[in-house]
Amino acid sequence: MDYLRSFGSAAVSTLVQKSGLNLPFSLGAKVYSCETFWTLYDATKREDGSLVSFFEYDVTHPLNKSTIPLARNSLRKLRTIQHPDVLRYIDVVESDSAICIMTERVRLLHQV
Repeated sequence: MDYLRSFGSAAVSTLVQKSGLNLPFSLGAKVYSCETFWTLYDATKREDGSLVSFFEYDVTHPLNKSTIPLARNSLRKLRTIQHPDVLRYIDVVESDSAICIMTERVRLLHQV
């Protein structure tokens, strides 16, 4: 199972690199994927090696076409909110094919 997980992460990393995006982090294992909306990955920030989370929104997915404004609004809100009890935004990369948000490391609630 770990082999498949690492294979999936490698595939996403390769696709992102081929798209010409220079990401400020190294992609790790896929943590969660939803048919629509976000896919969550563990990642490591290249600058200092800190653990972060990577949320990817696939703009090209047919089911996501109607929710692109929602994803962009979520990003805009996350950038402006700074509170110790709210997820800390670190960086974002937007392209024609994806919206990628890097935040402090998160865990799924059922893992807590």
